[in-house]
Amino acid sequence: MSFTDKVVIVAGSNSNIELSVAIKFVTEGAKVILAGTNDVVLEKFTEKCKSFGKNILALKIDITKDEQASYLINKVYNHFGKLNILVTDLNESEDADILNNDFMDKYDQTIKVNLRSAVCLTHLALPYLIKSKGNIVHVSSIEARMNITKGAIPYGTSKSALDRFSYGVAAKLVPLGVRVNIVSPGHVKADEVINSSDKNEQTLTKRMNDPGEIGDLILFVASDKAKGITGSDFVIDNGTLLNN
Repeated sequence: MSFTDKVVIVAGSNSNIELSVAIKFVTEGAKVILAGTNDVVLEKFTEKCKSFGKNILALKIDITKDEQASYLINKVYNHFGKLNILVTDLNESEDADILNNDFMDKYDQTIKVNLRSAVCLTHLALPYLIKSKGNIVHVSSIEARMNITKGAIPYGTSKSALDRFSYGVAAKLVPLGVRVNIVSPGHVKADEVINSSDKNEQTLTKRMNDPGEIGDLILFVASDKAKGITGSDFVIDNGTLLNN
């Protein structure tokens, strides 16, 4: 898979997944912009790219703010003159109990981060993706398909809605040559769960995915090898849904 001269935005909450995805795109020749709020991840990305001899953009952006999302898209287009691929991985996952007084505040924040930010970025990026006949990959979650546990109502709701949004946009954009797909991971060896052995027990394979495995799938979905695929949801969960 070659992404030589393709311009890619990887936007998210800046976990190990986005870092892995961004670096994989760089190694395949893409010009990558990593956007998020985690200084440590942005610095790691910048240093890694320097080791490849690449001059790539790492931007500290709060994507929940419309004006900053607009700045991101305009900055990329003005700098590179095009946009080929948009990847979003937005994850606000704080538990919220419907019986607690703070439920609505937590619900609103989760929807704002996980759903509205992805919708806004998609809307802003589309004029440029239509020009390039590009594509979008939204990172969702298997929790969009699972029975929602009592504390994860906002998260599961936001990811289910992101899936429905993606399907609708995919159908709308077929005549315009833009593909839209979803990648839905299960538990991943990101910082917050890497030592949680109970997560392994929820999978049929008794393992979690490395961030790089999620990156490999995203690169395939975004590549020309998948040019016949749009409106699809790719699950990578080590059999968790089968075991649920």
